[in-house]
Formats: sequence, structure tokens, C-alpha cells
Amino acid sequence: MARYGVAAERVAFVHSGLDAAFAPVTDPHVLAGLRARLGIPDGPYILSLGRIEPRKNLPGLVAAYRLLRARLGAAAPLLVIAGPDDGLFAAFGAQIRANGGEEGIVFCGGVPQADLPGLLSGAAVLAYPSFVEGFGLPVIEAMACGTPVVASTAPAVAEVAGGAALHVAPHDTAGLADALCRVLTEPALARDMAAQGLLRAAAFDWTNAVTLALTAYRRAVAGKRKRRQKKTKAEDASGGWGG
Repeated sequence: MARYGVAAERVAFVHSGLDAAFAPVTDPHVLAGLRARLGIPDGPYILSLGRIEPRKNLPGLVAAYRLLRARLGAAAPLLVIAGPDDGLFAAFGAQIRANGGEEGIVFCGGVPQADLPGLLSGAAVLAYPSFVEGFGLPVIEAMACGTPVVASTAPAVAEVAGGAALHVAPHDTAGLADALCRVLTEPALARDMAAQGLLRAAAFDWTNAVTLALTAYRRAVAGKRKRRQKKTKAEDASGGWGG
């Protein structure tokens, strides 16, 4: 609205819906099978989920993870980075793997859609420190699976999270390490965040999304009809455009 000078009454926001498959997965056999397929060792893990590209701020996450390991020592969880390389940034992906190839970091590559609920449910926390997002669907997917979320202050991410995540500025590496440490070492906080996340995710179903879309279409049609009526009245008053 600010950039293009569009009136507020002409703007409608329709969020994405959430696949009903995203729900807490608690079956230990399912979770163990998933770990075996993806090469994730036993133990708690921090999850990063998304395409490997610069805006996801993975170097910042790896740096924060190093601080976390220095603080927690042997109690530090794994860092699981799941997602395919973006074809436009192949060199970036290779650099991330080279610089992040240390003890405690696991690269899963692309993960089948059917495995995502289990991967998210098994995580101790989702780390989502993006510089910018158009929406940030993994944030809501994690919340729907009962997983706490530590995310950036990027506007879309904060809007989607709706107060149910811990937010850190994407350039604040120490702050990201601190937020992750809080979720990992404060069980009451983690439980509260999981409960808030489930409530927040419930709002992102397709029924709500379609209702918002229909409302927007109806507003647009009503506005177009009013403009036509005004045009007709103007023509009648002038005896036609040639009058």
C-alpha cells in the first residue's frame, strides 16, 4: 500500500492452507524408520528445513550452532539441515556443506513430502533464521506437528508465527544461539511454545483460506459492479459519451 499508493480497502490477504497430514507423529517405529532412511543418528536434533539458498541464512545458523555446542558440550543436539540445493545457487550449497561439515551436523538433502510430518515431529526445535520469506510455510508445518520454533524477525515469518515462536534478528548469531539454548534447556518453555504453536497452526486450514479468497473475490466483483453503475449514471447524465 505504501509503495504503490493503493487504498487499504482494495487490499485483501489470503494465507496458504496447511495440509492435514501435518500433525504430531509419536509412533516410535515410524520415527526410527524415518531416521534410518534419512541417516539421522539417535538423539535430539535441531531442524533446518527449506531449499539451500542464500536467503535462508544457513551460514548464520551454522555459526550459532557452533556457539551452542561450545556452551552445551556433550549435551548439544545434532543440527539436521534438510532440503535440496536450489539450482541457481549450487556453489552456495557446496560451500555450506564444506564449511558445515563438522561433528554434529547432518545434511539430509531433499526429503519426501510424506516424511516431513515425522521429521518435524521428531525435532526438538525448528530453526528458521531466514533473511526474507514470502510466507514461511515450514514455520506453520512445525507448529502443527507440536514442534517449538525459533525464527527470524523477517516480516512475513513474524506475521505467520503470530507470537507463537521465539524471534531473533537474522544477523544476531549470538541471539539465535541463546534462543535455541532456551528451548533446549527450559522444558516448560518448550511445552508452552508447542501448545501455542498448535493453536496457531489450527487457523491455517484450507476452509479458512478458501473463505478468505471468496470474500476477496466478492469484494472485487461488488466494487466492479459499483464502478459500472457509476459509469452508466455518468453516461445517462451526459446523454451518452458523444452528447
